Amino acid sequence: MHGTVREDSSSVSSGISVSAMHTTDLFIIGAPAFHIIAYASLFGMLQWVTWIGGIVQFKNLPRQQFGNLQSKLFPWYFRLGVLSNAILLYTYLQMHPGLLSKTRITMELLTDAEQFQLFLLATSLIAQLANMLSVGPWSTDVMFQKHKLEKSSNPNEAQLAALSRKFNMLHGVSSLLNLWVWLAMIPHGLYLAYRINL
Repeated sequence: MHGTVREDSSSVSSGISVSAMHTTDLFIIGAPAFHIIAYASLFGMLQWVTWIGGIVQFKNLPRQQFGNLQSKLFPWYFRLGVLSNAILLYTYLQMHPGLLSKTRITMELLTDAEQFQLFLLATSLIAQLANMLSVGPWSTDVMFQKHKLEKSSNPNEAQLAALSRKFNMLHGVSSLLNLWVWLAMIPHGLYLAYRINL
């Protein structure tokens, strides 16, 4: 009788502890799933915009129409990119809490795979924030200034040349930032693939 009661109490206690564990660690348990979904969304979007959508639009649309379309698409592209990358970084830290407790940077830490992945995710997020908040809007503003001058009855050639140089410079910086994000996601994808156990 007493043995049965102890057994039931033990099972109830065990059930409570398991339940508590699932409640406490619910997000940590789901972090890998969120991480994979965010990675797939970000890398797929990067592939499409960088190597397919943008090139096809550039080759098939008049220049100003192409620019107008990009000015509508890219703010959303940057926002979704920042959101996906922020989820990647946050879930990665959730799955590697030891990274937050390391206070001394040593050569051993700098060559550690986890530290390298953290570097990739953090710098790609910074690159996307720079594009979303500064470089992207700035280049769009210069592009519209150039379009307005081109449509005027007597455009100033020197001003057009100056705006073209400025736009090309900003567009180049934006493209390099975007390329860095794409490059950073390749080794991170390999890192994830190496650890997937199907």
